[in-house]
Amino acid sequence: MIKEWSRKIVSWQINKGILHNQDKEIYEYAYEVSIGQAANILITCFVAFSFQYYMVFLFMLAYIPLRTYAGGFHARNNERCMIFSTAILCAVCIVGKYVLIQRMIPVVILLEVLAVAVVLILSPVEDCNKPLNREEEKKYRKYAYVITFIEIMIAAAFYVLQKQEISKMIMITHIVMAGTLIMGSIKNRNIRKQV
Repeated sequence: MIKEWSRKIVSWQINKGILHNQDKEIYEYAYEVSIGQAANILITCFVAFSFQYYMVFLFMLAYIPLRTYAGGFHARNNERCMIFSTAILCAVCIVGKYVLIQRMIPVVILLEVLAVAVVLILSPVEDCNKPLNREEEKKYRKYAYVITFIEIMIAAAFYVLQKQEISKMIMITHIVMAGTLIMGSIKNRNIRKQV
């Protein structure tokens, strides 16, 4: 659907003389990415308002930079990506809104330690459509480590300041990130087996 919209927009702009035909694929990809990002922002707002849980924006603030460098699971197309992302956002809202971490501190700390270990061990998990060379892999791993460390320090600071909601959301971010890294690693392994 998004790909089709991108093609129509670019074709219209080429017909109007706004864009040049030789760069058609680049423009289509740019529109596809832009429309996908706009849709994700709208979906995030819709989910936050539906659940009346606005901490999901903090989740996105912590998740996006880490996801950018750590990688993880990628759906086959934009539509599946949106469905997967929406499911994650709904789960984040439900857990964030209804799970009280104060009653489960040892379990939460164990989950955070395991999630961070997965992030540090598996990062970066590349996508088969965007393989990383050795230099990029080292750079992305370093950035993923730094972002994870900064987020851990922020979560600890807010926990000490009695702002557990913020700490909880950062921990949820790490747990979700670990899950997407595991899923991405499994997907990559299965693809390599098929080749």
